[in-house]
Amino acid sequence: MMNGLSQKQYLELPLPTEDDPRSDQQRILDSLMAAGVEERVHIPVHILRELYPLLDNAKWKITVSLAWNGENWEMVEIEEGDTTAQHYGLAVDLGSTTVVARLLDCNSGEILKEVSCFNTGFIRKIGLDLIVDLSIFHNLDFII
Repeated sequence: MMNGLSQKQYLELPLPTEDDPRSDQQRILDSLMAAGVEERVHIPVHILRELYPLLDNAKWKITVSLAWNGENWEMVEIEEGDTTAQHYGLAVDLGSTTVVARLLDCNSGEILKEVSCFNTGFIRKIGLDLIVDLSIFHNLDFII
């Protein structure tokens, strides 16, 4: 498994009972912590709105997709069942002469597909602006 800016976690949540009245959100957060996700996880409102009836339909067995936003994990998707085998990423290299995109299997690190094309003027202009911006930061005496 690759360590990256995204991850998928399969969770089998405990059913709510009279003795365990935690919210669905708290059940997910507690299960993520038990699965080894120690950093803070933010669950946006649009994901919270999907919890019912998804959790009931999934019999409380779900996969959550998390993305690192620089400060904490952000839940970006919730799915029924175990979909951890389908975890893909896209890497794009915006070079001054060539643009390369790779589709990756984030579980194995395998490159599934790679395409490249000549960098047209418009894309080259964006790339050069980025290089100029990065060189400005590089010349400063601090780490980004």
